[in-house]
Amino acid sequence: MVRVLVIVHQPECPLGRLETVWTDLGCSLDIIEAWHQPVPESIGDADALVVMGGVQNCLDDHIWRWLPAVRRLIRSTVSRETPFLGVCLGLQLATVALGGRVHRSDHVTLGMTPVGLLDSGCTDPLVGDLGQSEVIHFNGDIAVRLPPGAELLAVDPTGQPQAIRFGSRAWLGCSVPPGG
Repeated sequence: MVRVLVIVHQPECPLGRLETVWTDLGCSLDIIEAWHQPVPESIGDADALVVMGGVQNCLDDHIWRWLPAVRRLIRSTVSRETPFLGVCLGLQLATVALGGRVHRSDHVTLGMTPVGLLDSGCTDPLVGDLGQSEVIHFNGDIAVRLPPGAELLAVDPTGQPQAIRFGSRAWLGCSVPPGG
């Protein structure tokens, strides 16, 4: 059975449908609710790490005390080439943790947004099948400089990064499929 360590940042942003999808695929989920549980230093014997979204700004460490620990966990997971998925805030935290830069956007992206796959995204094993799908977006921060070695896979209609791959086993996305 595949064990996945999942970091959730607030009760209002749960796994939702993704929990059912992953458990139906036979995954065992170890969920850390970061607002009241300690973030581990490593993923231990888990097979993958998922960092979900939230309303937090990825650099507001003085408000959200667990964010530095999450960035360290992402960095150590990706450096070991362990599978990693960062969703929304997870993308922003990973961008910073892996050497990129994040800023506040000049607008909030909210609602259903078409996936803007680039050529690199069309052949990607994780996002390549999304084609012209629409996904749920809710973000006010954007990656303004990708981490070294990262590849942009998709952009939203305003040209902001929507999906990024870092190496062969780490994906970062600003959005999730409807219901997930």
